[in-house]
Amino acid sequence: MIGNDIVDLNLAKASSNIFRPRYFKKILNTSELSFIQESQDQFLCFWRIWTLKEAAYKAFQRLFLFDNFYNPKLFSTTIINSELALVSYQNQILEFKSKMNSKYIYSWTSSDKNRQNIIGSCKSEVKRQINQSLNLESFNLNKDENGFPFVQVLKQKASISISHHGQFYAVII
Repeated sequence: MIGNDIVDLNLAKASSNIFRPRYFKKILNTSELSFIQESQDQFLCFWRIWTLKEAAYKAFQRLFLFDNFYNPKLFSTTIINSELALVSYQNQILEFKSKMNSKYIYSWTSSDKNRQNIIGSCKSEVKRQINQSLNLESFNLNKDENGFPFVQVLKQKASISISHHGQFYAVII
């Protein structure tokens, strides 16, 4: 099971007004709201929780094969530390990791610890990094009948998770 999400912090600052009245209440449960309100950096805290919920949506969608919907309040996050968090959905709990720097917040989960995270500034850069990392000369990024992305090399398929926002493109391969 895999899922990921990335947020370009510069774009989020420029184009998102997360502090408008009642917005947090549409996205967050009460414990998440309290966690953000007590945080020293509410902006970063919110966007980390957002990436966790988005990555969880992708992972749980693969697990349950549910139709496209997104209700962020159905996904409950528990922040363990600056790199580790748990997200629950319908009595299922997944462990997530996050990477944060001044440019982006990236969160992901994978049941296969051998998977790699690749982050680049565009799809072609990420494809080049996949090519180098896996030593592939030719591959395709496709989607299956459920809309889930995968890499195909000849007749072999491998599930992947893709996310992009602003100037960042991220893949778990």
